[in-house]
Amino acid sequence: MPLQNAFMLLLLGTIWGASYMFIKVSVAEITPLTFVMLRTGLGGGLLAAYLLLRGQRLPSRELWRPLFVMGLFNTLIPYGLINWGELHISSALAAILTGTMPLFTVILAHFWSKGERMDGFKAAGVVIGFAGVVVLVAPDLRAGVTHNILGDLAVIGAGLSYAIAAVFARRHLAGHEPAVLSTGMLLAGFTITVPLALAFERPFALSPSLKAWGSTLALSFLGTAIAYLIYYWILEHGGAVQASLVTYIIPIGALFWGWLLLGENIHWTSLVGMGAILLGIMVANRFQILKQTPR
Repeated sequence: MPLQNAFMLLLLGTIWGASYMFIKVSVAEITPLTFVMLRTGLGGGLLAAYLLLRGQRLPSRELWRPLFVMGLFNTLIPYGLINWGELHISSALAAILTGTMPLFTVILAHFWSKGERMDGFKAAGVVIGFAGVVVLVAPDLRAGVTHNILGDLAVIGAGLSYAIAAVFARRHLAGHEPAVLSTGMLLAGFTITVPLALAFERPFALSPSLKAWGSTLALSFLGTAIAYLIYYWILEHGGAVQASLVTYIIPIGALFWGWLLLGENIHWTSLVGMGAILLGIMVANRFQILKQTPR
C-alpha cells in the first residue's frame, strides 16, 4: 500500500473512532433526536455544497425513494440509538458494539441476497463475533435490567440497522456515485428527523455549552462530511479492499480517544470482546478484507 494511502486510511479510522467521543460529549447536553437532526443537516449540507462546487448534481428524482430508506436505516435509527446508548455506556464500548454490523450483514444477506448463503466460515465467524458481544455485555447483564444493558442493546440495534441499510444498498443503489448517495442519504435523514425532533423533544429550548457545540460541529463536519470525502478518496486511489481496512481501525481509535480525553477505563472485557468481534468478521470473510464498512 502506498504511504499516502496508508496515511489517509489511518486518518479516516482515527476520525471515525473519535466520532464516538464527540457523541459522548454532545449527548450529555443535546437530546438524541435533536443531535441526529444537527448532524445530518450540517453534514449533508456540507456535502451538498461540495457536490455543487464540483459541478455535480444532487440525486435524481428516482433515487430519492431508496435514499429515504437509507436515511431511515443508515442515519436516523442508528444515530439515534447510538446517541441514546452513549448516555449510559462508554464511547469505546459503543464503537465496539457498533462493529457487529458486518456480522448482522452476513446473517441478513443469507436470507435477502442471492449468492450470499451461509457457509461454514460465515457461521463460525458469526458465532465467534457474537461470543465477543457476550463478553462485552456480561458485566452489565450480571447487574440485571439496568440502563447500562439497555444502552448496550440500543447500540447493538444500531449495528443491525446499519446492516439492513448495507444489504438494501447492495440491491437498490449499486453503481451510483458514492458522494451523491451519501449526500442524499444525509439530507433524507435530516428531513425525516426534523418533525420527530420537534414533536418529541424541545430543540429550541436547549442551551448547550460551547464544548457541546464544538463536539457537534466536529462530528458533523469532520466525522461525517470530511470523513466521507476521505473515504471516497481511498476508494478512488486504493479501491474497496483498502478502504474496508478502516473497519479494524475504528474501535481501536475509539478506545484511544475515550481513554485519552474522556478518562474511560480500558477493561480486559473490551479488549477480548473487540478481538473476538474482529476475528469473527475475518473468519466470516475467509480472512479476506470486508468490502462493507460501518458508519
